[in-house]
Amino acid sequence: MVPAFHYGDAIGESMRNVSGWLMKQGIQSEIYSLHVDDELRTEAFLYPQSIPQTSGNSVIILHYALPSALSGLYSNLPGKKILLYHNITPAEYFVQWNAELAFLTHAGREELSRLHEKTDLALADSEYNRKELEEYGYKRSMVCPIWIPFRLYHNRYNDILASSLAKKVRFLFVGRVVPNKKIEDTIKIVYWYKENINPSTSLVIVGKYTSVPRYYHWLREYGKALHFSDDELYFTGHISYDDLVTYYKNSHMFISMSEHEGFCVPLVESMYFNIPVVAYASAAVPEILKDAGVLVHTKKFEYIAELMHIIMTDNNLRDTVIKKQKERLRYFLDEKIMEIWHNILSGL
Repeated sequence: MVPAFHYGDAIGESMRNVSGWLMKQGIQSEIYSLHVDDELRTEAFLYPQSIPQTSGNSVIILHYALPSALSGLYSNLPGKKILLYHNITPAEYFVQWNAELAFLTHAGREELSRLHEKTDLALADSEYNRKELEEYGYKRSMVCPIWIPFRLYHNRYNDILASSLAKKVRFLFVGRVVPNKKIEDTIKIVYWYKENINPSTSLVIVGKYTSVPRYYHWLREYGKALHFSDDELYFTGHISYDDLVTYYKNSHMFISMSEHEGFCVPLVESMYFNIPVVAYASAAVPEILKDAGVLVHTKKFEYIAELMHIIMTDNNLRDTVIKKQKERLRYFLDEKIMEIWHNILSGL
């Protein structure tokens, strides 16, 4: 069960992977959601129009990131119950930008503290998330990373988009345009790089920007104040897999200055596409990268820009970074995640 089942969304695609794997094992699996994208209508039931019929032998998995009507359903259905926690961004990041989201995130954490009474096993995308579950009273918990749909990246490319991209040093950020991602800090770094190292530089920000419109419009104005042109600072919005793969394959480096991540799928995607990663060491980010990529522990923007330049111009260093990322990527591949899910369900 998931409140919103979106095509291309990390949680939704991970859930599709788990459901498909279960059915290959001969285990019946049904997906229920309050909102289902048109592309996925044949793969899910819409609640409350359809209500799951469960028994004591059923396993109910609630993907939890915000409160919804599914929480009450989860609490009352018969069967073994698993809560899979994708983390909730602290309300403080939304207070000045979106009062409704600030309220929802606060309410979500309050509800999370009550659901442990109904939960047989709690799962978390990362150890960072699992420790939060312990703080909220969950006695039995395990780490289960997001199951990334690498198969959807195969044979994907947009030749027209690729040919339109200017021959510039291209930095990339992928993720929702929301305040905890601190996209303004990434813009500052690229500004410093453009002004002091290479004027032929651009930053592409891939991701949905409708969640917190005030923040998005402020970022656009901020970019203009720093004299970025439209092709030097570009927000794509939500895009197709063809376009996503094209941007990954035509970028020189992935940058994240995010201050709150429960997992961060784009870090793993960057490893998959062999792009060096420079990321701020916050929340679950150090755990996801481990000794791969490059972690920065302070936001000294000129220092980070110089560091990025060294990585891109020192071939040996760049190769070492990418080699470490390839090694770390193995932990997130299908075979490893299947093994984790097998152990989870066997344990129940």
